[in-house]
Amino acid sequence: MQRHKKLLKRGDNLAELDDETRHRARIAAKKLRYATELFVSPLPKRAVKHYVSTLTELQDDLGWRNDVVVAGGLLKSLGESRPETASGTGCARGYLSSRAAQNHDTLKKLWKKFGCLAPPQA
Repeated sequence: MQRHKKLLKRGDNLAELDDETRHRARIAAKKLRYATELFVSPLPKRAVKHYVSTLTELQDDLGWRNDVVVAGGLLKSLGESRPETASGTGCARGYLSSRAAQNHDTLKKLWKKFGCLAPPQA
C-alpha cells in the first residue's frame, strides 16, 4: 500500500520531528486511515480492525499534538495583542508544552507499534 509507505517515510523518527513535519505525517496518517476504511469490505475484518485501531491511536496522538501547536500560536498572539492576558496565556502555553513533552514517550511507542504492522491485504 503506497500510503502506508508514505506514512512510514514521513514519520521516520516521528517523536523528534519539528511541528510542521509532524503535521505532514499526521495528514498522511489521516489519508491512510480513510483509504483503509474505504476498502475494508474485501479485506479480512480482523486484520483491518487491528490496523485501523493502531492507526487511529497514532492519528489521535498526532492530532492533539497539532492542537497544542495551534493553541500555542493563538495564545501567543492573544498575549501580544492584549498585554493584560500575557501572564495567563503564558501559563497556558507552558502547561500545553509540558503536556506534550511529558507524553513524548507515548508517541514513540505508538509509532513503534504502527511501524511493526503491515497494511492489511486480501
